[in-house]
Amino acid sequence: MTEEQRERLTEGGLDVSRGMERFLQKDEMYFRFLKRFLEDKSYEELEAAMKSKDYQKAFGHAHTLKGLLANLAITGPMEALQPLTEKLRYEEKEGLEEMMEEFVRRFQRAWQAIESLE
Repeated sequence: MTEEQRERLTEGGLDVSRGMERFLQKDEMYFRFLKRFLEDKSYEELEAAMKSKDYQKAFGHAHTLKGLLANLAITGPMEALQPLTEKLRYEEKEGLEEMMEEFVRRFQRAWQAIESLE
């Protein structure tokens, strides 16, 4: 992994050191799983469920996505998703939109960083 790639990922909200630890310091394997993450549909499904105010479905997608983010050490969005997931779990609607906006902002930053990998 180049220093530039490490910086881009870190700026995107990834804990690169922890991610590399999970993938046995094999950057090719880590990159492969990060790229595969870009194919996952949980984010789109969470957005759709939130827009339709189907909070039960949104909780399921948020929970799945939280696990994926944790396993790949994509900590920036995960930190925003964790409290959102708990609000959804207990069907607390107050503040959900703002929390979702913060999550989306962080998720998009991470997404762009991962997409920039060569």
